[in-house]
Amino acid sequence: MWGRRDEWIVHERAGFTVRSPQPERLPWLIMLVAGGLLLVYAAGMLLQAFPSLRSSLAAPPPPAVRGR
Repeated sequence: MWGRRDEWIVHERAGFTVRSPQPERLPWLIMLVAGGLLLVYAAGMLLQAFPSLRSSLAAPPPPAVRGR
């Protein structure tokens, strides 16, 4: 996922081997996660500001059952 295996940094602690991507790639991952969270937050703010958007995204109500 992050490239060739020899590009990974290996940390050995207490008998466990943990492979992590190179540090210079970490800011890109952090920015990607932060951008995704920001998009979710912005979508939530839009749905709160415009309730009509929420009703248009919701499933249509079931058809009314008429009595006989």
